[in-house]
Amino acid sequence: MKKVGIIGCGGIAQVHGWVLQGMKNAELAAVCDVERDRAEALSKRYGAGTARVHTDWQELCNSDVDVVHICTPHFLHAPMAAELLRHGKAVFMEKP
Repeated sequence: MKKVGIIGCGGIAQVHGWVLQGMKNAELAAVCDVERDRAEALSKRYGAGTARVHTDWQELCNSDVDVVHICTPHFLHAPMAAELLRHGKAVFMEKP
């Protein structure tokens, strides 16, 4: 079972959460957004309320997640991906 985190809990994160919810080999373990309410809503909707909620994306670098989906504005993708990769995380993003 892969533990998955999502950074950025806006519109596209809803699609990622929905897809993850239907996967047997993945669980949404952590969500992150600068707006805590959005992260909490995504955790509740797709992580059964058990996905940990963060407001600082760098906390996912040292967490137990295996994969991080980056669902933030495009200009943040490259620096976030580079840092997560340095910490041994697999990264999924739609556009670099």
